[in-house]
Amino acid sequence: MVILRHLQKTATSHPTSFNLQKYNHKRYVLEYRMSKRILIISHALNRSGAPMALLQLVKSRSSKNDADIFLLGLRYKDLEYEFAKYVKEVYIVESSPAKNLLLDIFQRLKAIPKIVKYIAKVKPDIVLINSAANSRAIVVSKILQKKFNYKIIVYMHEFKEMFRVFGNIRVITISLADKVIVVNKEQISWLKSKILTVKNIKVIPNSINKSDVEKLLKAEPENDFLKFINKFDFLISNIGIMTQRKGYDLYARIIADMSRYKDIGFVIIGDFAKEEDKNTFLKIVNENKLLDRVYITGITDNVFKYLKYTDVTAITSRSETFSRVALESMMLGKPVVAFDIPALRHVLPRNYPFFVKAFNTEEFIDKLIYIKNENRDSLDKLKKELVLQADNFSTEKIAKIFWDEINA
Repeated sequence: MVILRHLQKTATSHPTSFNLQKYNHKRYVLEYRMSKRILIISHALNRSGAPMALLQLVKSRSSKNDADIFLLGLRYKDLEYEFAKYVKEVYIVESSPAKNLLLDIFQRLKAIPKIVKYIAKVKPDIVLINSAANSRAIVVSKILQKKFNYKIIVYMHEFKEMFRVFGNIRVITISLADKVIVVNKEQISWLKSKILTVKNIKVIPNSINKSDVEKLLKAEPENDFLKFINKFDFLISNIGIMTQRKGYDLYARIIADMSRYKDIGFVIIGDFAKEEDKNTFLKIVNENKLLDRVYITGITDNVFKYLKYTDVTAITSRSETFSRVALESMMLGKPVVAFDIPALRHVLPRNYPFFVKAFNTEEFIDKLIYIKNENRDSLDKLKKELVLQADNFSTEKIAKIFWDEINA
């Protein structure tokens, strides 16, 4: 301030020797550009795993991290207002993606000029691409990288089999990134076997925010759900958007084969991605006269208001990169029964006793019944172990690691 007053005085006494207005403008531009500008391009802004994981990290960014964040959402807008609280700007490209494959491809291509325009507008120092399925954003960012001189980071939540279309292309485009952040060690081995040029790979698992969970637990579900659960002594839940990969058909088979256990109810905390899958599921359940023992909540932004009333979580997935469902269940101390797929071993405690040989539904049922009949002391011990394990994935810990890596 002393220097500025001196400059103001100098400008007043010698108006031709110094232009204060021009100086202040240059100083403002310099300070404005001193804040690092991070552009996050998210493949989707719905309530699926990758956008939710990103939201947790953005919300928990340290106040010491003064970078300006701009968010470009390519598909959906479910989380637009939640992100808007924590970033400088949110821009949505396509709020209602087409379900028809050809129209979907057309929409994706039409988005490319908008990605170009937004990168040119923001002039970022870092481009963080949320999801390796975001091939358009990776390619466009690489083409413009030399002009704007930024670093490209891909935050990868997938394996190849999780890519719906253009799987091989998506694998190749990952190699264009300067750095790749993955959520488990299995992805590193897979990436290195597919893409030899990617060397800078970091593992940062997904996280869960304890204070957010505590707030969400205060909410109560609808009366229909409360009436439903009162009919049963034991409740089994499956959580998320049901797909073939999530094993909705395996869950249907488990339900059908447990028909003799009259005191058990089954809940899907979520819904189905495809109507035909839902119809197939309900057909199997109906053929076994079990419709009155199954409750589907529909898409929800609060799984915990339902989860707190259940006794065990069934994870029937054929593949995962990181199971947020397991993390949510552990946070409440809820036992998890899951097929023994690699990603889950990185989430659940070491030597966890309720893994099932993939994809043996008979063994799966045996594990569920074992938990149902387990004594209270053993369940309390398991609950403490699960809650302690969940603490390893606290957002406070993970967010610091994540943002330090982004800014490295």
